[in-house]
Amino acid sequence: MNGGCLKRRELITKFEWPRNEPIEVINNGYMYTRQTDEETGLQQVVRYAIEID
Repeated sequence: MNGGCLKRRELITKFEWPRNEPIEVINNGYMYTRQTDEETGLQQVVRYAIEID
């Protein structure tokens, strides 16, 4: 137990994430993915802001 304070968690939303963009890190409200350009093979890291209330 965590000091008698138990929070109820519920699913707010659900989505499918493309397999070709693996989630590398989630940190400080941001999610970082790696995207690969299929024509050139070049990879870039993309940052998404996420908010959880």
